[in-house]
Amino acid sequence: MSNAITDRGFKFLNLTPNNVDADLIVSSIPGMLHTLTVNTQPAATGTFQLYDGADNTGTLIATITLPLGNSSEFVPNTFIWDLALATGLYVLGDGVISGFDFTVIYI
Repeated sequence: MSNAITDRGFKFLNLTPNNVDADLIVSSIPGMLHTLTVNTQPAATGTFQLYDGADNTGTLIATITLPLGNSSEFVPNTFIWDLALATGLYVLGDGVISGFDFTVIYI
């Protein structure tokens, strides 16, 4: 019997200012969002949104606001979703999240 998790395995994408300026298509195929981990506190308050889709016209999964960098109790923090994605995964940043570092684990 086929099992999507063991057959395909989880993939990850580490998002930082070095590889993402604001918006990113993480996956363009149906799958699953497993976790999102905030690895470091951002230098400024910022908001990002997760969508099931190829852009911000897809279904909004969540809007997450990260507090200022002086709030160390927030990181690292892993959000477990285990959420089916009908279309894919798109991350929309507000362009203000400087110094961010988070990792998305998905299938």
